[in-house]
Amino acid sequence: MNNVADAHDALYISKLLQPKLRGLGPNVQGPILADLVSIFFAGFHDDVREEAIEEWMQCMRAMILISEAEKCGYLKDYPK
Repeated sequence: MNNVADAHDALYISKLLQPKLRGLGPNVQGPILADLVSIFFAGFHDDVREEAIEEWMQCMRAMILISEAEKCGYLKDYPK
């Protein structure tokens, strides 16, 4: 696998999950996402978990900008 293929797969799966979360509200969406993320980080050894969380947080923060741009219609060619 390569980074481009991994990113494409991640975006594709994310787009599949979004309709399932839509309309649930933050009080339900938040715990669902927290559960999924906790499963992901449970797989990291304690020695590297905090570093992995920090890297993930940076990635997530960058993706907020992409999501906002998409919502505003600035990314018309962004995968649906």
